[in-house]
Amino acid sequence: MSISIITHKYWDELIDKTGYMYLYVGAYKQHTRKEGYAFDDEGENISQKNSTYCELTGLYWMWKNCNDEFKGLMHYRRFFTSNSLSANKAYFLDEKQLQSKLKGYDILVGERIYLSENSVYDDYALYHYKKDIDNLMNLIRREYSDYADALDTVLKRNYYNPANMFYCRASILDEYCKWLFDVLEKFERITDISGYNTQQARIYGFIAERLLNVWIEKNHLKKREVLVIQTDSRFRLRIRKKLDRVFKRALTKKQKYEK
Repeated sequence: MSISIITHKYWDELIDKTGYMYLYVGAYKQHTRKEGYAFDDEGENISQKNSTYCELTGLYWMWKNCNDEFKGLMHYRRFFTSNSLSANKAYFLDEKQLQSKLKGYDILVGERIYLSENSVYDDYALYHYKKDIDNLMNLIRREYSDYADALDTVLKRNYYNPANMFYCRASILDEYCKWLFDVLEKFERITDISGYNTQQARIYGFIAERLLNVWIEKNHLKKREVLVIQTDSRFRLRIRKKLDRVFKRALTKKQKYEK
């Protein structure tokens, strides 16, 4: 099973697709274990960081405990699909379809989202805490100077590939995770989230969404963007996202957070 579907709750019916594995994150709090799930508190793990790391506790678990040749990450409500206007699971891409799309590329990522603000930097500063993105920039320039140019490039764009979604060879993922979790460990040491609400406390998941883009940029990976469906989104939002890609900018502020 090479594709982890990240979830933090049990479902009445699991989607049966080749390669899908449901990975329960923050599982250290869940004492009831149901069949059909893997749990991020088994083996080598950081499950107890889930409230601030979000799906990254699942990513860490995959990195340390899975031996598949290919690895991917989706969410219980965000799937790679062939039809981003429909939530019909028949359109969700399985392992064979993703491997077919990967041919000739290094990594598959979710289709880009465009921002109504000027840049990725401005967007983060507007919806989260500016001090955190500034501290990240300083950390990268000080500790990972070879990534500084890639970081600047990504932060100046008006789009990025979101949600920490990907599909690639395990060897590529291993290199990414070594870098990512080293950065996040150092970033935690200089970050004060006391006083943050539950949403803003998910900071490391938000930061990693940007860092995946930085890592791809720095390492010159050939990426292919794949359509994504958010299953609980409204149809009008799905249409607006299509229009965003036509006009190469978000037509509505805060569009990312609407349903």
